[in-house]
Amino acid sequence: SGREGSSTRSSSSKRRGSTSSLSSAFDENIVMDWANSTVEAAIKDRGFPDGSQRLFSEKKKQKGMCSISSMKDDSLSTSVFYLLLLWAKRPFSVNWRFVTPGSNADQKSLNAKYAITVARKIGVSVFVLPEDLVKLRPKMVLVFLGALLGIDSTPAEDRASGDAE
Repeated sequence: SGREGSSTRSSSSKRRGSTSSLSSAFDENIVMDWANSTVEAAIKDRGFPDGSQRLFSEKKKQKGMCSISSMKDDSLSTSVFYLLLLWAKRPFSVNWRFVTPGSNADQKSLNAKYAITVARKIGVSVFVLPEDLVKLRPKMVLVFLGALLGIDSTPAEDRASGDAE
């Protein structure tokens, strides 16, 4: 009887995937809340980034298009949110002239590649591919956001100098 319980427990943990063992330290909701509050605070303090006005109409700003509700949020497929998050942490790291609205597959791919490039440039270890971000693979989205979360806890002196200031 005791064996059956442990067998069921181990098979359910296998089904949940690789992030289950880190669930207490690396919870999806915590990462999502951190990302949303970081972007929101930066926009509140500094306004929208210079050069990004064409990406954010008043309607999008009012509807909360600068936040996410899950790791499968459709707005993540454009990668604009990741770029906002990178800008929120390192204001001069994103050149908004290179960011597209993400209205088609090519634009989404370009934005995802750029977000990964910017993250690497500021010293983030990136373990995702652009197509992971465009196709909204939830575990990979979580991995990328979790890597960006590390920007907070890594002192600037310890990272390779890569800010585009």
